[in-house]
Amino acid sequence: MKLHIDGARIFNAAIALNTSVAKLLEKADSAVLSLCKGLCAPVGAVVVGSREFIEKAFRVRGSLGGHWGQSGILAAAGIYAIENMTKRLQVDHDNAKLFCKKLAELSQLGFQVDEDVQTNLVVFRIKEGRITPREFVAKCKAAKELYGVANVRLALLEHGNIRAAIYRDISKEHVELSILTLRTVLEKAQ
Repeated sequence: MKLHIDGARIFNAAIALNTSVAKLLEKADSAVLSLCKGLCAPVGAVVVGSREFIEKAFRVRGSLGGHWGQSGILAAAGIYAIENMTKRLQVDHDNAKLFCKKLAELSQLGFQVDEDVQTNLVVFRIKEGRITPREFVAKCKAAKELYGVANVRLALLEHGNIRAAIYRDISKEHVELSILTLRTVLEKAQ
Protein backbone atom coordinates (compact mmCIF):
# COMPACT_ATOMS: atom_id res chain seq x y z
CA MET A 1 0.00 0.00 0.00
CA LYS A 2 1.27 3.47 -0.90
CA LEU A 3 1.38 6.28 1.65
CA HIS A 4 0.43 9.82 0.57
CA ILE A 5 0.71 12.72 3.01
CA ASP A 6 -1.37 15.86 2.86
CA GLY A 7 1.29 18.24 4.08
CA ALA A 8 -0.86 21.37 4.26
CA ARG A 9 0.87 22.51 7.45
CA ILE A 10 3.91 20.27 7.43
CA PHE A 11 6.38 23.14 7.73
CA ASN A 12 4.67 24.16 11.00
CA ALA A 13 4.77 20.54 12.18
CA ALA A 14 8.49 20.29 11.44
CA ILE A 15 9.21 23.42 13.49
CA ALA A 16 7.04 22.22 16.39
CA LEU A 17 8.69 18.79 16.38
CA ASN A 18 12.19 20.24 15.90
CA THR A 19 12.82 18.10 12.85
CA SER A 20 12.99 18.50 9.09
CA VAL A 21 10.22 18.17 6.54
CA ALA A 22 12.36 15.49 4.87
CA LYS A 23 12.36 13.44 8.08
CA LEU A 24 8.56 13.73 8.38
CA LEU A 25 8.16 12.54 4.79
CA GLU A 26 10.80 9.79 4.73
CA LYS A 27 8.26 6.92 4.87
CA ALA A 28 5.84 8.53 2.40
CA ASP A 29 5.57 7.66 -1.27
CA SER A 30 4.19 11.08 -2.14
CA ALA A 31 3.01 14.30 -0.55
CA VAL A 32 1.51 17.68 -1.31
CA LEU A 33 3.06 20.59 0.57
CA SER A 34 1.11 23.84 0.79
CA LEU A 35 3.06 27.03 0.19
CA CYS A 36 0.26 29.35 1.25
CA LYS A 37 -0.73 27.93 4.64
CA GLY A 38 1.82 29.28 7.07
CA LEU A 39 4.36 30.25 4.42
CA CYS A 40 2.28 33.13 3.03
CA ALA A 41 2.79 32.44 -0.67
CA PRO A 42 -0.18 33.86 -2.60
CA VAL A 43 -1.09 30.42 -4.00
CA GLY A 44 0.51 27.10 -4.62
CA ALA A 45 1.62 23.73 -3.48
CA VAL A 46 4.46 21.38 -4.24
CA VAL A 47 3.86 17.75 -5.16
CA VAL A 48 6.68 15.44 -4.13
CA GLY A 49 7.27 11.79 -4.88
CA SER A 50 9.12 9.45 -7.20
CA ARG A 51 10.00 10.55 -10.72
CA GLU A 52 7.34 8.19 -12.08
CA PHE A 53 4.69 9.63 -9.74
CA ILE A 54 5.56 13.25 -10.63
CA GLU A 55 5.48 12.51 -14.37
CA LYS A 56 2.07 10.89 -14.01
CA ALA A 57 0.78 13.77 -11.87
CA PHE A 58 2.03 16.24 -14.46
CA ARG A 59 0.23 14.36 -17.27
CA VAL A 60 -3.01 14.06 -15.32
CA ARG A 61 -2.93 17.72 -14.34
CA GLY A 62 -2.44 18.71 -17.97
CA SER A 63 -5.25 16.46 -19.18
CA LEU A 64 -7.59 18.13 -16.70
CA GLY A 65 -6.71 21.61 -17.96
CA GLY A 66 -4.19 22.33 -15.23
CA HIS A 67 -1.42 23.71 -17.46
CA TRP A 68 -0.49 27.24 -16.59
CA GLY A 69 2.03 28.78 -18.91
CA GLN A 70 2.59 32.01 -16.98
CA SER A 71 3.35 30.48 -13.60
CA GLY A 72 6.89 31.80 -13.14
CA ILE A 73 5.99 34.77 -10.93
CA LEU A 74 3.99 32.51 -8.62
CA ALA A 75 6.79 29.94 -8.62
CA ALA A 76 9.16 32.71 -7.53
CA ALA A 77 6.82 33.53 -4.64
CA GLY A 78 6.78 29.84 -3.68
CA ILE A 79 10.58 29.65 -3.72
CA TYR A 80 10.77 32.79 -1.60
CA ALA A 81 8.28 31.27 0.87
CA ILE A 82 10.32 28.08 1.26
CA GLU A 83 13.65 29.88 1.56
CA ASN A 84 12.51 32.69 3.88
CA MET A 85 9.15 32.18 5.53
CA THR A 86 10.04 28.81 7.05
CA LYS A 87 12.67 30.63 9.11
CA ARG A 88 10.05 32.70 10.92
CA LEU A 89 7.37 30.08 11.66
CA GLN A 90 8.51 29.85 15.29
CA VAL A 91 7.32 33.46 15.72
CA ASP A 92 3.80 32.34 14.74
CA HIS A 93 4.00 29.45 17.21
CA ASP A 94 5.15 31.78 19.98
CA ASN A 95 2.31 34.22 19.23
CA ALA A 96 -0.16 31.32 19.26
CA LYS A 97 1.13 30.32 22.71
CA LEU A 98 0.65 33.91 23.87
CA PHE A 99 -2.90 33.94 22.44
CA CYS A 100 -3.61 30.67 24.24
CA LYS A 101 -2.19 31.93 27.55
CA LYS A 102 -4.20 35.15 27.38
CA LEU A 103 -7.37 33.21 26.50
CA ALA A 104 -6.81 30.80 29.41
CA GLU A 105 -6.59 33.82 31.75
CA LEU A 106 -10.20 34.55 30.77
CA SER A 107 -11.53 31.12 31.74
CA GLN A 108 -13.84 32.73 34.31
CA LEU A 109 -15.72 34.28 31.39
CA GLY A 110 -16.31 30.88 29.85
CA PHE A 111 -13.34 30.30 27.54
CA GLN A 112 -12.02 26.73 27.54
CA VAL A 113 -8.65 26.18 25.87
CA ASP A 114 -6.02 23.46 25.90
CA GLU A 115 -2.90 25.35 26.93
CA ASP A 116 -0.56 22.83 25.27
CA VAL A 117 -0.62 24.55 21.87
CA GLN A 118 2.37 23.51 19.76
CA THR A 119 1.90 25.21 16.39
CA ASN A 120 0.15 28.29 15.05
CA LEU A 121 -3.35 26.88 15.54
CA VAL A 122 -5.34 27.42 18.74
CA VAL A 123 -8.58 25.51 19.26
CA PHE A 124 -10.92 26.62 22.02
CA ARG A 125 -14.53 26.49 23.15
CA ILE A 126 -16.90 28.88 24.85
CA LYS A 127 -19.20 27.95 27.69
CA GLU A 128 -22.61 26.95 26.39
CA GLY A 129 -25.62 29.12 27.12
CA ARG A 130 -24.61 32.74 26.65
CA ILE A 131 -23.99 32.62 22.94
CA THR A 132 -23.65 29.85 20.39
CA PRO A 133 -20.24 29.24 18.85
CA ARG A 134 -21.67 30.26 15.45
CA GLU A 135 -22.95 33.57 16.84
CA PHE A 136 -19.64 34.16 18.63
CA VAL A 137 -17.61 33.66 15.45
CA ALA A 138 -19.96 35.95 13.49
CA LYS A 139 -19.84 38.70 16.12
CA CYS A 140 -16.04 38.54 16.34
CA LYS A 141 -15.88 39.02 12.57
CA ALA A 142 -18.13 42.11 12.83
CA ALA A 143 -16.79 43.37 16.18
CA LYS A 144 -15.65 46.78 14.99
CA GLU A 145 -19.12 47.69 13.77
CA LEU A 146 -20.87 46.06 16.73
CA TYR A 147 -18.62 47.03 19.64
CA GLY A 148 -15.86 49.33 18.35
CA VAL A 149 -13.09 46.77 18.77
CA ALA A 150 -10.97 44.99 16.15
CA ASN A 151 -12.60 42.44 13.87
CA VAL A 152 -11.25 38.92 14.41
CA ARG A 153 -11.71 36.09 11.92
CA LEU A 154 -12.11 32.68 13.49
CA ALA A 155 -13.08 29.32 12.06
CA LEU A 156 -16.04 27.37 13.40
CA LEU A 157 -15.14 23.69 13.62
CA GLU A 158 -17.23 20.65 14.50
CA HIS A 159 -18.71 20.09 17.96
CA GLY A 160 -18.59 23.77 18.92
CA ASN A 161 -14.84 24.08 18.64
CA ILE A 162 -13.43 27.38 17.39
CA ARG A 163 -10.03 27.80 15.74
CA ALA A 164 -7.72 30.79 15.63
CA ALA A 165 -4.87 30.62 13.12
CA ILE A 166 -1.88 32.79 13.92
CA TYR A 167 0.25 33.74 10.90
CA ARG A 168 2.80 36.28 9.69
CA ASP A 169 0.43 39.25 9.74
CA ILE A 170 -0.50 38.72 13.39
CA SER A 171 1.95 40.31 15.82
CA LYS A 172 1.96 40.25 19.62
CA GLU A 173 0.02 43.52 19.52
CA HIS A 174 -2.59 41.90 17.27
CA VAL A 175 -2.85 39.02 19.74
CA GLU A 176 -3.66 41.52 22.50
CA LEU A 177 -6.26 43.25 20.31
CA SER A 178 -7.78 39.89 19.37
CA ILE A 179 -8.11 38.85 23.00
CA LEU A 180 -9.82 42.18 23.76
CA THR A 181 -12.30 41.46 20.97
CA LEU A 182 -13.02 37.91 22.14
CA ARG A 183 -13.47 39.14 25.70
CA THR A 184 -15.75 41.99 24.61
CA VAL A 185 -17.96 39.74 22.46
CA LEU A 186 -18.38 37.20 25.26
CA GLU A 187 -19.03 39.87 27.91
CA LYS A 188 -21.67 41.55 25.71
CA ALA A 189 -23.41 38.21 25.32
CA GLN A 190 -24.18 38.04 29.05
